[in-house]
Amino acid sequence: MKAEQNVFRNHWLWIFVIAAAFFFLFPSVVRADSYPAVPVAGSSNGTETPFEAHGDLHVGRSGSLTAPTILDSEGKPFQLRGASTHGVQWFPEYINEDTFRTLRDDWGINTIRLALYPREGGYLQGAGNRMDAKIREGVSAAQKLGMYVILDWHVLNYNPNDDLEQAKAFFKTYASQYASVGNVIFEICNEPVNTPWYDGSSRDLYTYEKTIAGVIRGCGSNAVILCGTNTWSQDIDEVARKPLSAAGVENVMYTFHFYAATHYDSLKNKLKTALQSGTPVFVSEFGICDASGNGNYDINNADSWINLLNANNISFCCWSLCNKAEAASYIRSDCAKTSGWAVSDLTVTGKWYRELCRKQREKEFASEGLFADVLDSSRYYYDAVYAASEAGVAKGLSAGEFGWNRDVSRAQFISWLWRMDGAPSEDGSLPFTDVRSGAYYRNAVLWAWKKGFTSGTSASKFSPDKTLTRGEAVTMLYRFSGEKKPESGNLFSDVHPQDYYYDAVIWAADRGITKGTSSSAFSPDQKCVRAEAITFLYRYDPSFGRT
Repeated sequence: MKAEQNVFRNHWLWIFVIAAAFFFLFPSVVRADSYPAVPVAGSSNGTETPFEAHGDLHVGRSGSLTAPTILDSEGKPFQLRGASTHGVQWFPEYINEDTFRTLRDDWGINTIRLALYPREGGYLQGAGNRMDAKIREGVSAAQKLGMYVILDWHVLNYNPNDDLEQAKAFFKTYASQYASVGNVIFEICNEPVNTPWYDGSSRDLYTYEKTIAGVIRGCGSNAVILCGTNTWSQDIDEVARKPLSAAGVENVMYTFHFYAATHYDSLKNKLKTALQSGTPVFVSEFGICDASGNGNYDINNADSWINLLNANNISFCCWSLCNKAEAASYIRSDCAKTSGWAVSDLTVTGKWYRELCRKQREKEFASEGLFADVLDSSRYYYDAVYAASEAGVAKGLSAGEFGWNRDVSRAQFISWLWRMDGAPSEDGSLPFTDVRSGAYYRNAVLWAWKKGFTSGTSASKFSPDKTLTRGEAVTMLYRFSGEKKPESGNLFSDVHPQDYYYDAVIWAADRGITKGTSSSAFSPDQKCVRAEAITFLYRYDPSFGRT
């Protein structure tokens, strides 16, 4: 029985040497059937950014959610996934377009929180001009990248009324400047202490936040406002006694902070109480370590917290985007890079948060029928992937991920062909000992073997998990088509009459199914990735058998 594997001959050695020399001398040659890596979700190259997709945000009720939540411009619940900087006066180097782009495209983050300390050597203590410049740069970068940005007046460990006039001046400046900028959010009091939510005095949080909200609204801004709560933004359950809505202040949320290695059920119960009372909550800061920003991690509890937030569509920002030598930092202290980080450059916090946001992004896109890694409509495989998905021929590797640049196995490809033929049920036995009963691809392999579309890699092996080669892909498709080989000649120097895939390659080139990997090479033994394989099928039949 003729196998689909290549039989090596001596002349292949010379072809390999010539090809290697060619690509060494001409490294800029781009494979015709594939393209360079494409940025993932959120790229502005041919797809919508987060802001383009969701627009201006507001606070409102939705469906079965107990408390009001973030809604997008279409009134749909939307969850912000944010990266909080450390103090801008200490780590300004992370506020730039390249950093934000890495967080958006690689991590799946859609929001940046700028931690603007008034004290601690910050805005009111000598760093105002430098911080103003970074605010402008940060907002501009977020606008360009279509991300949301939070201007966080980072009060820490004191009563914010102590700096009331300075806070009024700050928010008057930026609410006026960004009144018509839809991606800006104002956080007006980070972590106050020893300041009750409401006690009827002029120095409670209610009075402070009502005053600052009035300044912002007086400047013509209807941006979402995040209001801090007492005890490092943990006493979220106190707000319901007198919410700002009672004074006519709308489009506000109340901040809640936790650190997973310190805060457990008692604090979760505070959050649940607040939600049951109808308090709109925004977790503008959290960490997976203890509340000092250092110490041990509790990832299991962090996951539990995230499940609670997700169940209530609560947006969140993780502390902190910097390389400070502490557990809460994203970046290792020995890494000086401010963008384009490898996973090895990240701390435990950075690795955990990157993985979380990437998974959250995949779920977000999956709910919209999209793949997070296939969003750029200019890419050669874009139409093929979505046509195959809609036809039920090819599924993603996980919710929201197609895996366009992953190798495709022989089992996957033969299953795609089988589904294109309507996934017929087959009875009978197979000669292949490596196709187990109950495998998802068994019917497909039996169908293909009976039809003569595959003869395996040997008389007794199909090799289902083996990566498909380009030669195998076009051969299976050619046999599936039932069409005759055209009379036109061979364009490729690496395809010869004695090769099992010879007729198939000539047919595929004539039908426009393949353009080769260059003008003179097909690269039959090269591994086939999922994008290439699904595109071969799409170019053969754009309807994937559904017409």
